[in-house]
Amino acid sequence: MKYVTSVALWGLTTDEMVEAVEREQMDGIIWSYEQLKQLHERPECMKRQHESSSLRFALDGPSDLNLCAVNETIRRHSMKEAKRAIEWARTLGVDWLRFDAGKESMTPALRQWQRRTMQQAVYELDVAASRAGVVIAFGLQLPSPDALFARAERLNGLVKHCSSHVVTIANRSNDESRRLERVIGTEVGERIERGDVRGDALFYGTWEACQKEAWPLMPNG
Repeated sequence: MKYVTSVALWGLTTDEMVEAVEREQMDGIIWSYEQLKQLHERPECMKRQHESSSLRFALDGPSDLNLCAVNETIRRHSMKEAKRAIEWARTLGVDWLRFDAGKESMTPALRQWQRRTMQQAVYELDVAASRAGVVIAFGLQLPSPDALFARAERLNGLVKHCSSHVVTIANRSNDESRRLERVIGTEVGERIERGDVRGDALFYGTWEACQKEAWPLMPNG
């Protein structure tokens, strides 16, 4: 399934974005939560738009969150915003909602504490997602000094004891993805320059299918 990110359609209204993606015969849109808020969109109004379209939809969660920040105020605000995004996802009826895992925010000496804190945050989000009937997904972080979940075993551990509402997303360019569990699909970025669509398209399917450049319907788990 081929989705295009709404960021690649910057400058258009959401109605125009839907029309552009349908015109280019792509399968769906991954809405940027932050972009929708900048456009002053309301999920209740967008739900009617979704129901009248043949496209599929997903949602990229809030940016700049850190659910395991050392600072308690940041942690609380991040959780509040994440739960608000889950409510958006419920109303919009999207295929999944993607969150970024937390990052080191002070010193390597606190990494174990931050990982445990992130684990508790994911359990809390799991409860909220299960009640809302929303699937939330986490992807591997890019290797960097402050990445807490750049290895498959770390991300697998984060979601291992969660309900089926918590999954992972693989990335074809990252070999660590081969060892991920609970994979809902594999992400492949491709530059698109067609009509009003000018940016990255994302393809989702099994790891093996994506390696062969075949794009089946995204599996359910």
